[in-house]
Amino acid sequence: MKKIVIAMSMVSLIAAGCAKEPELPEPATIKVLAWNANLFNERYGSFYIATHPDDDLEVISVVERLEQAGGGNPDTVVDELIEKENPDVIALPHNFFERARDKGALQPLDDLAKKDKFDLAEIAPAVTDALSAEGKLYGIAATFTGYALYYNKALFDRYKIAYPTDYMSWNEVFTLANRFAKAPAGNEPAEFGLDYPSTANPFMMALNIGETDGISVYANGKFTLNTEAWERIFQNVKSCLSSGACLDRAKTNKTAALNLKESQLNAMPFLTGRVAMAISDSRLFRTLGGGGYESLEWGMATVPVSEREPDTGAAAVPEDVFSIAQNAPQPAAAWRLLQYIGGEDYAKVLPRIDPSSLAARSSAEDQSDDDKAVFYKLQRRNLSPVASLGVLPMPVINRIEEISQTYTPQAMSGDMTVSDALKRMESEMQSALDRENENSGIASSQTQSSE
Repeated sequence: MKKIVIAMSMVSLIAAGCAKEPELPEPATIKVLAWNANLFNERYGSFYIATHPDDDLEVISVVERLEQAGGGNPDTVVDELIEKENPDVIALPHNFFERARDKGALQPLDDLAKKDKFDLAEIAPAVTDALSAEGKLYGIAATFTGYALYYNKALFDRYKIAYPTDYMSWNEVFTLANRFAKAPAGNEPAEFGLDYPSTANPFMMALNIGETDGISVYANGKFTLNTEAWERIFQNVKSCLSSGACLDRAKTNKTAALNLKESQLNAMPFLTGRVAMAISDSRLFRTLGGGGYESLEWGMATVPVSEREPDTGAAAVPEDVFSIAQNAPQPAAAWRLLQYIGGEDYAKVLPRIDPSSLAARSSAEDQSDDDKAVFYKLQRRNLSPVASLGVLPMPVINRIEEISQTYTPQAMSGDMTVSDALKRMESEMQSALDRENENSGIASSQTQSSE
């Protein structure tokens, strides 16, 4: 019996010795296309190399190439660098990421994430949504810019109005804002119910509001402005501006900024204490928490959401987006870099690198912070009207701007009804698109294909 036990032990030892050792990743020099090589290395590269000493990074700088060329179109330069340099990783701001993704220049990451059990659950859902298309994930980001509805507690208390809450619709926000509309008495400065950055351009303000509810201004070759839904939205914008409930940024008298605080007050009127609510990005959150505004009592709620889909409305914008190029020579090494940037190890050092940034991978501290948690609550990101119109030819986009600047002010002032203005805008925008399509031969080719 003793011999049998000894024999079995020897067999086990031999089998263990023959077992295949786990393969170590091959060292690689990962080629990265980044906007600015120096900033990339300071923020990401040096930390990656410190934790992956067998790898090296070769960083190609878009800014450097633009300087060498004496300027030019950044989109064109990025396209040329992707083709010429054939990078493994593309690490660029979100607008370049979207363009590369839509052109088919990026690899989906889902199979890689699944194979390596890369945890996506702790990443802010709206960020993941912003980095996905047609159900597939194409990018990883360590940080993002979030948006929230900020409110002045003192003003709400003075008027005995309940504070805003999460998941309010735009209609509810407008109703609240109108309760603060009042003309200033004597030398008292005006107070406002709502500050929204795009009030300077009421057309874009209306489009942003409409996108929250999934109302499209353009789809499948047709403009769709002349509808009851759009008329209601433009009417709400008009009422809010004309009543004084909304601060009209086009009419704001900005003082010459002599110091940082004056610059902040010009850019973020909420800081003056005379605005009840503001829809703004996370820079306002950082400013409020950075000192100098301790006397301002404030709170936060989620940005307005869709009435039909209350989890939709987040305006999360990923910052530097890391993707694997479609023709990457070293996709495995590229994925190693992406895993680090989007993983727990980098998330742990991020507060030391940039304590003011919102981490895409939220920690327990983020979730327990009542204010910061607002940025992580919504599941899906709004579609941007800029993105939906961005597919149009540039001459048409320029014409849209001209048309909107002609008719929107007339609708806002009452010189033309909102309904008539929308009819005119839709008709003239469609004519501009049809002419462009005819000139480029799109219309004739579509006709031939349908036959």
